[in-house]
Order: sequence, then C-alpha cells, then structure tokens
Amino acid sequence: MADDSDPVAAAQAAFADRINAGRQHANGDALDEARGAYEEAIRILPLHPQGYLERGSIRSLQGDTPGAVDDLGIALALSEPDEDVLRAHFNRGNALLDTRQAGRAVLHFEVTAAAGVDGAQRLLTRARREAAQEGFVRRRAAEASCARGFELLPQSPLLALSCFDDARRFQPAMLWAVHGAGQANGAIGRPLHARRDFTEVLERGASGAMRAEALYNRAALLPEDASSDAKLQAREDLETCLAMAEDPATAFPAVADPVQAGAIVDAIQARLDTASGDVEV
Repeated sequence: MADDSDPVAAAQAAFADRINAGRQHANGDALDEARGAYEEAIRILPLHPQGYLERGSIRSLQGDTPGAVDDLGIALALSEPDEDVLRAHFNRGNALLDTRQAGRAVLHFEVTAAAGVDGAQRLLTRARREAAQEGFVRRRAAEASCARGFELLPQSPLLALSCFDDARRFQPAMLWAVHGAGQANGAIGRPLHARRDFTEVLERGASGAMRAEALYNRAALLPEDASSDAKLQAREDLETCLAMAEDPATAFPAVADPVQAGAIVDAIQARLDTASGDVEV
C-alpha cells in the first residue's frame, strides 16, 4: 500500500488500481464499467498516456471511433520516444481506417509493420491502396492537422497537442507544428517538454513573431531550481525578445493596437527584471 504521506506515490497507486479495475471489467465485457474506471484513472493522472490508451481502446469497441482516434492520439503525444507505443499505433490505425482516413492510418501501420506486429503489413498495404485512391498528400494533411491544433489550443490543449504530434509525423520539417506543440505542452503543465520544443524552434532558425514568442516562452517556463547557466540563457532570451518588441521594424507583436503592444513590452520587461534578480553571474 502506498504511503499516504507521499501524494505522488498515492496518486500512482490509485491510478494503477483504476487501470487494473478497468482491465478486469473489459475482460468481462463490461465496457461501460471499464470506460468509467479508465476515466477515473485519467482524472487522477491526466498526463499519463496509459489512461488514454485504455479508454481509446474501449471507445473503439463501443463504436465511438472518432473518440478512439482522439484518445489514442493523446496517448501517443504524451508518450516518451522510448516507450512501447505499438498498441496505440495499431489501434489508432484501425480506427482511422474505419473512419475512411487511410492516409493517416498509413503512418501508424508503417510503425507497427516495421516492428513485425501481426497483421500490420496486410493493413499497411490496404491503407496505402485506399490512401492513393483518396489522393492523400502528407503535406496537406500536416497543414490541416496543424491548423486544427491551433483552433483547439485555447479550449483543449491535450487534443491540440495530439494534432501537432500528427502534423510532425506527416511533415517533420513543419516548424509551426513544433511551435504549437510547445504552446500546448506549456498549457497542460509540461514545461520541460515545452522548453525542448521552443529550443528546437529557435535552433531551426525561426524568425519574426515565432522567434520572439519562442524566446519569451522558453524563458518564462524556466523552473525555479534551474542552474545559473540556464538562468543566464533565460535572461538573454528575454533581452533579445525585448529588443525585438521595441524595434518598429520587427513584426512583433503581431498586433496593430499600440496599447496592447506596450502591455506586452511591459510584461517582458517585468519578466526580465525578475529573472535578473535570480541570476548569479
């Protein structure tokens, strides 16, 4: 039994209990009860991919295929690169085929077929054939996924993250998808992931407003226990961002209202003042 004095351990134990309960219900074909258990698990640890993977599988069995696509997409977006995600890829590929989105399914069956998952190669062949009939183009799919991500970002950052993840799979070079993922990760409370995304945006040569936003967000998401070097980098980011904001030749911020622009400059300056006080040179 988890020590009640350790809230993290207690939450992890409660999460595992609900996942196991859901699996028991699913094995007994009690799908509504299984889904309820998985939803309780998600409420306990909303950023753990396992809850969405399990609920997505149940939603597929219940005929809620669009919901399954969303849940399995969230599971993939929240998973780390070294985690076993073959089940999520395979189940999402099937759900996409069921909803006549063969082009998107191809990406998932490519992963599972390469890993030797039973039946994946056959489904990959079918998905490729149907995608060709659809006239599927990865670039257009990436653009559509990225656009949907920005539409969803204010109300549903988790779903937005899955859209940006899809866009990056379709078109790895799409910088807006990386930037959007950083914004979504910041909104759901994953600052380390967000900072990694914004760093990638900057290292890949973002310019204009995207560069300024990435600089500001990377600095703003610096943890309190960061090293002195990291704090110095944050201060440099904010100084660069402030210079861009005050330069009339730079399209930052992308607003016409000078009052709003001035408020953004003031916010950057306030953040810089705070960062400067924390830095040990």
